[in-house]
Amino acid sequence: MPPHPGPVATGELLGADIGLLVLVGLAVALPTWYLGSYLFGLWAGKRFELPVPELLGSLSEAAHDRREPPSFGTVMLVLLLPLV
Repeated sequence: MPPHPGPVATGELLGADIGLLVLVGLAVALPTWYLGSYLFGLWAGKRFELPVPELLGSLSEAAHDRREPPSFGTVMLVLLLPLV
């Protein structure tokens, strides 16, 4: 989907309307994401149990190492910094 360079270049080469390309892309992408990622993730999460490797720590260690999450401003700064 635009603004990714691949679809923009293809749309430009074929003379497609970028606005229509976005609308058709959303009409295809949203149901595909919902069925292929969200619903499949719910189904697979109930069906398969994958234990956390010991390399990543145990649950008891994680309970002792609680930290405050970063503030909203810090998160937004990190997300928007590449745009600046």
